[in-house]
Amino acid sequence: MLIIPLIAGRYVVGFSDSKSSSPHTKKLTSSEENSSSSKKYRYRVVIDAGHGGKDTGAICCDNKIEKFIVLSVASKLKKKLEAKGFKVYMTRDDDTFVKLPKRTEFANNKKADIFISIHANAAPSKKTRDIFKGIEVYYLSPAKTKRAEDAAEKENAVMFEGKDFYTKNEYLSLLSREKIVESHKLGLDVSAKMLKNVRSKFSSIVNGGVKPANFWVLVGAQMPAILVETGYITNPKEGKNLMNNYYKELLAKGIAEGIERYLSHK
Repeated sequence: MLIIPLIAGRYVVGFSDSKSSSPHTKKLTSSEENSSSSKKYRYRVVIDAGHGGKDTGAICCDNKIEKFIVLSVASKLKKKLEAKGFKVYMTRDDDTFVKLPKRTEFANNKKADIFISIHANAAPSKKTRDIFKGIEVYYLSPAKTKRAEDAAEKENAVMFEGKDFYTKNEYLSLLSREKIVESHKLGLDVSAKMLKNVRSKFSSIVNGGVKPANFWVLVGAQMPAILVETGYITNPKEGKNLMNNYYKELLAKGIAEGIERYLSHK
């Protein structure tokens, strides 16, 4: 008797005999294939390319601009998810500024199952550009490290222009506790698959970990939501990688596989 993987964490029992040409595999019927595709199509993913328009995000060395890098990764991710059968929406698909609260509002209106915001990080100074590196994934929860606090402060800056300290804390206290655990699980799957893919072709890729932080762009999401920092554009090696089209393809492939893995256990 064989236990054969079928779809989304389910299994079927099969029997083999000596006359079978492929005793260890079972070909999916058209109805089973359609069932797999239909199940994926039920899921809706909203991809948020960070920054845009007047908000450039991080900039380094003139030609490395975060808003363009992350839009490229987001567009590649959309194609890969659609190829897998998911319904996909983007908060922006061109160089447009979208206010942070509008991004999760868009995801909520689309009744998304997953919200993923894509960014690129930057070192706090030229002196530390060689030190700060790594692919990091964040989920919404009070920050536990200074590095997480700094990353959130950078990404939240456009939201809090002109607002006092009290107002900032009031906004960031609106945490969706219900989704913290699921967002953490999603982050772990996405991080693992992303690192596996980029490390297959690019050496010395640092695992920055999966961490909690107060990112405004994640506040208000009614579904598991994570923010992916694809690397530090200020780091000489990572900045070069982020300008490499194939590297961005591998990032997108890893994120797509991570989302698929997470949803397969739902």
